Amino acid sequence: MSLPAKVFEAYRNAEARLGRAMPGCRLSWPVLAAIGQVESAQARGGALTADGTTVNPIIGPALDGEGFAAISDTDQGRLDGDTRWDRAVGPMQFIPSTWAAWGTDGNDDGTATPHNMYDAALTAGRYLCAGDRDLTG
Repeated sequence: MSLPAKVFEAYRNAEARLGRAMPGCRLSWPVLAAIGQVESAQARGGALTADGTTVNPIIGPALDGEGFAAISDTDQGRLDGDTRWDRAVGPMQFIPSTWAAWGTDGNDDGTATPHNMYDAALTAGRYLCAGDRDLTG
């Protein structure tokens, strides 16, 4: 798998920050890369702005019970543009309520947004490492 440079940088940044904050987790960047590949094909091939935000928002299908779980809107459409149903958002495809609980600023711009690769990668890592998990096996 070939990774766009900025996407790779976001994964390595998350790995390093989690290594300091949650050293027992031992999350490696390839785990994040595998998730990013499945969820958004690495932010749609690395279509990111200079700060790591997706050029176009990555928004999943409505979680309306048709082939997916039914999850009524939890964010008044703020993140996903849908006021009836939730939709997974960003390159790591977070449900808005999960983002509200876990969203983390990964690029130190003072804002946590699921559409930013640095923020999404670090948030995914924090979520995976919760509960003092050791992800090495």
